[in-house]
Amino acid sequence: MSPDTKKFLLRLGLCAIAGWIAGNWLLGPPGLSDAYMEANRHEHEHYIEIIKSHEYKLYAQRPHLADLAADPHLADRVAFVEAYTASEDFQAEQHRRELYSLFFEFFNSGLVIVLAVRLGRAPLRAFLDEQIEGIREKLSQSARSRKTAVARKAAAEVSIDRLPETEMRVHGETERRLEKDLHELAEANHYSLGLQERELVERKKAAVHNAELAVKRRLVNAAIEELTARVQQARHDQSADPLLDDFLEELEAKR
Repeated sequence: MSPDTKKFLLRLGLCAIAGWIAGNWLLGPPGLSDAYMEANRHEHEHYIEIIKSHEYKLYAQRPHLADLAADPHLADRVAFVEAYTASEDFQAEQHRRELYSLFFEFFNSGLVIVLAVRLGRAPLRAFLDEQIEGIREKLSQSARSRKTAVARKAAAEVSIDRLPETEMRVHGETERRLEKDLHELAEANHYSLGLQERELVERKKAAVHNAELAVKRRLVNAAIEELTARVQQARHDQSADPLLDDFLEELEAKR
């Protein structure tokens, strides 16, 4: 704690003590004064006894429900309280007590305000500066957000203006891609048909070749059978020839 702060607290404490002493000396005690109690002790004690009683509390809560004519004892008590509270001494004492309370409320509040201003000035200033800085930052952020929103809105408007152009470009690209795919598909089908046609031609050639071989084989077999028959007939007609027999055996083996 700095020396200036200590001096300030000392002065403030002295002022507080002086104010409390002066207030009590000028306005009297916070409760009923001794002079009043000496002059009105019996009446005041009776007043306290009445207002603390159960029947009077019920009356004070709902006076319109009480039948004072049917209860003379309660009526006497109510009349005494009204007369006592309306007396000049009671009213003056109540006025003094109200002034006392009001004086010390303002005095104590003033002490607190002075203390808060003197000691809380720096923290309060720092707090206010922090709040102001936070508000400035929020305003800056709001300004940036507005600029961003404006930029996005402008970009959206440009995109909307270019939407027909974009649609045409996308449509054209789609058509070109579709034509390319159809062309590739047609080429693939053409290639596939070509393969099928070549396979069919090859199969036809193979079938014709096999048929030719079968016909040739049959012709050869028929020729061999005819030649064999002729040779055997000749063997019956002529004498046996060893070379002819060998030829016939070799021919049978080849068949």
